[in-house]
Amino acid sequence: MKLGAIADLHLGAGSDFGRQPFGPESRLADQERVWLAACELFVNEDVNAVLFAGDAFHRRRPSPSEILAFRAGLDVLFRHDIPVIAVDGNHSVVSADLPSALSIFEGELALSRTPEMIPLDGVTICTLPWTPPVRLVAQAGGGDRDSLHTEAAALLVDVARGLRAQCPGGKPAILLAHWSVSGASIPSGLLADQLREPVLPLHDLEMLGFDKVILGHLHKPQVLDERRRILYTGSPAVVDYGEADTKHGVWILDTDRHPSQGDRFVSLDDRPFLTVEADLSKLSADDDLTGVLIGYAGMHPQGLEGAAVRVRYTATQEQARIVDHERIRRALADAGVWKLYAIQPDIVRADRARVEGLTEDVAPMDALELWIGTQEGLTPELAQAMRERTARYLEAVGA
Repeated sequence: MKLGAIADLHLGAGSDFGRQPFGPESRLADQERVWLAACELFVNEDVNAVLFAGDAFHRRRPSPSEILAFRAGLDVLFRHDIPVIAVDGNHSVVSADLPSALSIFEGELALSRTPEMIPLDGVTICTLPWTPPVRLVAQAGGGDRDSLHTEAAALLVDVARGLRAQCPGGKPAILLAHWSVSGASIPSGLLADQLREPVLPLHDLEMLGFDKVILGHLHKPQVLDERRRILYTGSPAVVDYGEADTKHGVWILDTDRHPSQGDRFVSLDDRPFLTVEADLSKLSADDDLTGVLIGYAGMHPQGLEGAAVRVRYTATQEQARIVDHERIRRALADAGVWKLYAIQPDIVRADRARVEGLTEDVAPMDALELWIGTQEGLTPELAQAMRERTARYLEAVGA
């Protein structure tokens, strides 16, 4: 079979990155375009089914516009008789006892909210959807959070092992899950092992004997094992600036071929999320600091037209006061920037003025005299008071 794999669409995330919260100039419109492109790719690839590994929506209670955006992609798949199997993600579930956002589409897609086996022609899909770990905490009567997460991970692996044992022989078995796995990382590079949540041991997953393990939850596409059978789909579109430099797309999987030959990641076009950075702290306040910053923007290697952009610059407090943010906004608008998200100064302390002749070999009172000589506006009376107080302190400490 040929399968499409996708997860972590997060429709509705990052509304601040759009010109408008809803409508054609919203970030939601961008996300819908990416979702439609993914579904059209699946159609063109002639996949037999689509596996959705959780988190279609960013909020547990999506807006009508977000629901309709997801509906649009499903319509593309269903018009071509492509079934969809989906599991709940952590952004989907309000409570294990309440319907999730994807419950709206039950009867159209196969939604798995509890671990189960779902047969397809030629393959068996086993599911391990996300569920709130608080249930385990309640059953254990509280306790150490990290220990409970370790126990939860072990229980999840046991559940998956039980499902694998029930799979009929003679055809591939695939695990579809929405959890963290050891050895994986998020887009920032932080390892899943450092996350304070249940983390399934990679070695234990490898030993279960699934032909493929398709994971959602971590937004970085990655293959975890040497046999290339355990992978994260990653997010198909940028969720926030932390993912700006991460690949985004979907997977096409072929159960009839070795993963190294039959499985491939396909990138999808999304609006660029770019950062303009400049260090102004070494320049003089007499320089055209705003012009310098605009110059850095104009030299961005990817070009800013059509992009969501944030500007970050390092400057002293004095320099930051004279940087003209409005002039920057106008210049970026003229450059075709789609949305200027933020202009963020990073204020550094100005270097303290060096006192000529002041070294570690200079005696304390002599050092004070050198310093006093550099201070404009220091009255003789205050200078004398400083000498007397310093002398009394040095005498008290025996210096």
